[in-house]
Amino acid sequence: ADARRQHATTLAQGIVSEQAMEALLRNFGSEYGQVMRTGEAIAHIPGTRTLTSEVEYAVANEMAVRLDDVVMRRTNLAAGRHPGTAALLAAAEQMARHLGWSPTRTAEEVRRVEENLEKHYAREPGIESNEHRRSEHPARQKVFA
Repeated sequence: ADARRQHATTLAQGIVSEQAMEALLRNFGSEYGQVMRTGEAIAHIPGTRTLTSEVEYAVANEMAVRLDDVVMRRTNLAAGRHPGTAALLAAAEQMARHLGWSPTRTAEEVRRVEENLEKHYAREPGIESNEHRRSEHPARQKVFA
């Protein structure tokens, strides 16, 4: 009952959107309040509904030390799509501050995530690639033509 009351209060105050709250509850369960108290202010990773405090919480409380872990598993940053390079860079820079990464390490972490997303055919919004257009088997073309 207390969690529901706090949830309703958070939404009513406009601190986070309903979609962001749903993601917090799904990803962190009863710990979502702790996630929201992590960090200085409630802010979103650019172009996403993921909160910067989710990244901080993953590093501080869940021993996340790789960007791909945070992007692919601990947050909704790459949930079914590429979150955009700006979002990856923002999350990487945030992790770099907490973990003491060098600029080289930070760039390597972003490159690794980009490669992983590419393997799953997740491209940054608005970017088309002919490499990903696989020719379909002739039998499939007949069935779906």
